[in-house]
Amino acid sequence: MVGRSDHTHPRNRDASQGPRQPLRLVRGDDLPTSPRLDQRGTAAGAPGREPRTSSGSSGASSFRAVAQANLEAAIDHTLDPRDPRWLVAIETSSQLSGSLLTFERRRKVLAFAQKMGVRPFDANLIIAAVQDRARRGEAPEHAKSTIALTAPARLRRRWWPYVAAAGFAIVGHSAALWFFLR
Repeated sequence: MVGRSDHTHPRNRDASQGPRQPLRLVRGDDLPTSPRLDQRGTAAGAPGREPRTSSGSSGASSFRAVAQANLEAAIDHTLDPRDPRWLVAIETSSQLSGSLLTFERRRKVLAFAQKMGVRPFDANLIIAAVQDRARRGEAPEHAKSTIALTAPARLRRRWWPYVAAAGFAIVGHSAALWFFLR
């Protein structure tokens, strides 16, 4: 119903319900570290949920834990060995000399990425991730979670095979018709 006042909504509270809690700016450094959660959503090793305190620190830690769990569930850390993004990463690692990628080799990797259907922006992100891991002395497999964040490659359909097949069909039918009607 339009115009109805809802007394349960926070904006429609009257003064008899008590003062509002003031808003405060919370930086990432101010948040307490969150424990790892098990499948039920409770802290590992804890029999139940953490009790809520008036300072809101439990709410911040549970918020951070839920955000971390959502992020881990959303990212597919496994890449198919035939995934074009992974092939670009392997090509990048083969073109590296140490952790450096020369301009000519970078162009080769970007051309390879374009052939595989990986966008230039994503290809540059993959190159940066592989280079960063090489600077740390790690294998490209450690960059899989970063590579999985890039957009999946889109398959480009080439038009010329379809046109060629249609052309051959037309020429073949025309030749057969000419042969039989002659």
